[in-house]
Amino acid sequence: MAVKKIAIIGTSPSCKKAPYGDRSWEIWSFNRTCFDLKRWDRLFEIHQKWDYEPDPKAYLDRLKKVKPPKKVMSIIPLGGPANIVIDREALFKKYGAIWISSSITYAIACALEEKPTDIGLWGIDMESREEYVVQFAGCRHFIDMAKVLGIKIHLPHDCLLRRDPHPYADRFETTLALTLESKAKYIEKLIDRVECQLSAAEAGMNQRLGRIREMYLHADLPYEDVDKQEAKAAEDKWYVEKLTASLNRLRGELIATQHYKRLFVWNVLPPEFGEETTTDIEDCGPI
Repeated sequence: MAVKKIAIIGTSPSCKKAPYGDRSWEIWSFNRTCFDLKRWDRLFEIHQKWDYEPDPKAYLDRLKKVKPPKKVMSIIPLGGPANIVIDREALFKKYGAIWISSSITYAIACALEEKPTDIGLWGIDMESREEYVVQFAGCRHFIDMAKVLGIKIHLPHDCLLRRDPHPYADRFETTLALTLESKAKYIEKLIDRVECQLSAAEAGMNQRLGRIREMYLHADLPYEDVDKQEAKAAEDKWYVEKLTASLNRLRGELIATQHYKRLFVWNVLPPEFGEETTTDIEDCGPI
């Protein structure tokens, strides 16, 4: 069996890890995202209206200028030599319209039709709003179908499509699930950074105050030198206070984020409003 690898690329950060440099992979992506990639072979434009585009006409004109062997896949005629209209009724009949819930699932369905040996998804997480509820399920359905067909699936190690939601009746999740988890980790990194900045700023301020005290012991020093150092000390104090305020805000935001995570997502616990404490930062319960 000939090797055929298809990489499907979205816009999440892991899109940077896609195998652009490996020519054994075809690169498929979506909309104008393709034009920002290092290379691409197939563009999926599944929309029928382009109100989200600043200049829809210019965008469609650009699609029409694409030339083979590249392909522009759509569900209505767009024009141009590279445009191919997907027979979506055939896909619906074969795979079920309920599962074809996003541009990504259109792409995976089209990939299955070409009987590849490998399918990879980079830059695709499906972690928010309707994506999590409907499109996530559709995408996972096609991934599982591909596995059953013997197709090797490639996902980044941190791809949220790897996650299995709690089974019924253990489930107590919302669309905030992975957003809150990611936000908590991001805030923790910010706290570490600001703590380092604050420590350095406090050390610098104390050193300057020490120099000012030494200057007062030498009455023969010009007052201008002392005034300059005192002005800089005032700036140091302002900067320390600013960092302290930022650190306190971040700690409060982390406590709130951990609390929401505990209530609504990971622990399958009922809400416990008003009981959050600073220990939530280190111990937010089992996750």
